[in-house]
Amino acid sequence: APGGVTDAGALALAAAAGRDRGAGGGARRDGGVLRGGEGGGREGGAPVSMLRALDLSFCPAVTDLAVAALAGGCPSISSLSLGCCVQVTDASAAALAGLLGLQELDLSGLPALTDRGVAAVARGCPALSRLNLWGCTGLTDDSCEELGRLKRLQGLGLGGCPGITPCGVLGAVCALRELASLALEGG
Repeated sequence: APGGVTDAGALALAAAAGRDRGAGGGARRDGGVLRGGEGGGREGGAPVSMLRALDLSFCPAVTDLAVAALAGGCPSISSLSLGCCVQVTDASAAALAGLLGLQELDLSGLPALTDRGVAAVARGCPALSRLNLWGCTGLTDDSCEELGRLKRLQGLGLGGCPGITPCGVLGAVCALRELASLALEGG
């Protein structure tokens, strides 16, 4: 069921990833995708440390503690969705900054995310090609300025961010030479 993942479950996943890395595990047979509503079994012994995509959207019980553990335990992750995980804050963004291979990140609907968190992601995740910040009400034009650091960014969602002005969006767009998709709806 959506929203069923808690910090305890995410911490168990991160711990399993740490054990897998220590055991030198191989690749997941399912492409490394795990969604928040899926069962907790690890059929076939596929190593969690090789996880490439994780969707925890709409899991309101997930907090910064779990995100930090997952960032440390799953260094190969390239796609992460934390949309509407309402307890996630700038501390999670700072923890994600060490994921140099992170290409897709959904931080939409995080009321506690601020410019400080966006700056951490922009400075620490140079491989990002897609970033969704829709509905992050704590962001301002300062975030747009930081986003200019993401030279590989091709898709950006900024709708529903009342603190971001048209001037801020224009500044980001001018700095992001690879940007091909910009979503501003919902503002």
